[in-house]
Amino acid sequence: MASLFVLTGPSGAGKSTIAKAIFSQPELNIQKFITCTTRAPRPGEVHGKDYWFLTKEEFEQKLAHKGFFESAEVYGNYYGSSVEEMERVLAGIKPILVILDVQGAKTVKGLYPQTTLIFIDSPKSVLLHRLEERGTNAADLERRSAQIDTEEAFRTQADIVIENRDGQIEETTQKVIQTIQNPTAV
Repeated sequence: MASLFVLTGPSGAGKSTIAKAIFSQPELNIQKFITCTTRAPRPGEVHGKDYWFLTKEEFEQKLAHKGFFESAEVYGNYYGSSVEEMERVLAGIKPILVILDVQGAKTVKGLYPQTTLIFIDSPKSVLLHRLEERGTNAADLERRSAQIDTEEAFRTQADIVIENRDGQIEETTQKVIQTIQNPTAV
């Protein structure tokens, strides 16, 4: 069975940027676990590569048929991890990396205790600045700001915490890669 790694942390921590950098290096031989969402794609995101973008109706139908092993409503959108997709990637030999919010990370760790949780962190002021820079609207920014403290509290449950300081995304990415390549050093 393949090793499972979850990249988690608060909104704006850099999870997607780090994962994108990792997956752009095929020589690392790391399998991407693609989750489902009902949110609209951000510029440059591709269906089946970044997420499985589903309509609310498609998501609810899959949910009703127990097609997700974890799902959550986050900031007004649904996110879920497909049972079928997890079975497929776990049957392989490549290490698997999945990006999840803290709710999803907690669920996955409960279902798959061997999972390594990697918590990406940054100071709250930096997180809010990053969210503003990516064009988060005022109402969504307020909701996410209120949630940051709750998300930050999850860091104590992670197997490893890596701080993503401004201007150091490459160093942070290398620390994540080192963790995946040598999980026993965690």
